[in-house]
Amino acid sequence: MGTYAEMSKQPQENKSSLFKNVSFLLVLLSITFNSSGISIYLLAESWYVVNHLAAGNSLGVVLMATAIPRLVLMPFTGILADRYKKTYIMFLSDILRGLLLIVMVFCFLSNILSFSVVVTFAILFGILEAFYWPASSSLIPAIVSENHLAQANSLSQIIQQFFSLAGPLIGGIILTYGSYHHLFGSIATILILGAFSSLFVSKYMHKAQHSSSESLNLVKEWKEGIHFIKEDAFIKAIIVVLIVAGFFLTGPLSMAIPLLVDSVLHGSALTLSYLETSVTVGMIAGGVLIAVSKIRKRRALISLLSLALCGLAIIFLGISVHFLQTLLLLGTIGFVISFSNTFLVTLLQERTPQDKIGRILSLVTTATTGLVPLSQAIISIFLNRGLQISQILVSFGVIVFVFYFMMMLLFRPIRNA
Repeated sequence: MGTYAEMSKQPQENKSSLFKNVSFLLVLLSITFNSSGISIYLLAESWYVVNHLAAGNSLGVVLMATAIPRLVLMPFTGILADRYKKTYIMFLSDILRGLLLIVMVFCFLSNILSFSVVVTFAILFGILEAFYWPASSSLIPAIVSENHLAQANSLSQIIQQFFSLAGPLIGGIILTYGSYHHLFGSIATILILGAFSSLFVSKYMHKAQHSSSESLNLVKEWKEGIHFIKEDAFIKAIIVVLIVAGFFLTGPLSMAIPLLVDSVLHGSALTLSYLETSVTVGMIAGGVLIAVSKIRKRRALISLLSLALCGLAIIFLGISVHFLQTLLLLGTIGFVISFSNTFLVTLLQERTPQDKIGRILSLVTTATTGLVPLSQAIISIFLNRGLQISQILVSFGVIVFVFYFMMMLLFRPIRNA
């Protein structure tokens, strides 16, 4: 039996280049505006609290106010992405966030953008962002043929990783030569441009989008998504793979780099920026390789192998005491993890029916990202009890390597997908 993507793919795309697909290029443009807008917003939000309000000790509250609503709402916004026109959801998410930033400009100029007001805007921004990503990630399989799906996902990830680097740089330049109202206004402009990019996607789609006329029951449809996952052993395995990666890879890495710079390498802020950049550069390099190649076989096996290699790299990262070694190891982690990020999402998209893809991807995202704070909390407990970050990295790296190596040996469907 073919995958759902095979049954629903558009014949006219089979022979054409991905870069001749106008709908996809517009989605890519929308993702570009959205990714850059978000990364600049996070910089603006953080620096405004730290520098302008002198409330650096409360920065975590603002960042949580942005992240938690997104995390909580995504399983339900994924349902909306399955039922209603995805391009309209993306448009409304971007245009409303753009208008929100315009209001922030007026609040700043009126000198009423206090800490509590910033927190309120952060909550609203997080709520509206929760609608964008389920719609955009579930739209890509609807406009791209299966043969091009991995490349399309890879290009999307390259853009997101690139602007995680470039966005703060752009924001810093704007703030250097202007003020916060220029920065907030620039973000508003970027998001509004992204909104209209999304709106034009439907004009070039060969397959029309449809909204469901049935009454909406969020709880019932959420349960349907859970039931679908339970019934598909392969999708369950992929979700377990992603959850373990979120807990034992993403969580430790997000905390380890600054701790290694401080306690092992005894470096500066510049050292930290080099190391964090190396991960992103590695991910972009891996994404470029995926985009130019056409790997169709053993993608799940390649994903498990890449995650096992990440485990090994984390073990060596815990042992490393030299800057160059650490830099190369982090770059390697970024490079190999891009394969698992792209291929596992692609396999999920291919095996999930179009009327469920939004909620399935949202549930997966929530499950994986939701465990990162838990992982960070547990690592903090270990650190407070006297363990060193190097010891924790070695322990977690061993767990990761053994787990994925055993999955490669024991789970046959993964080996053949």
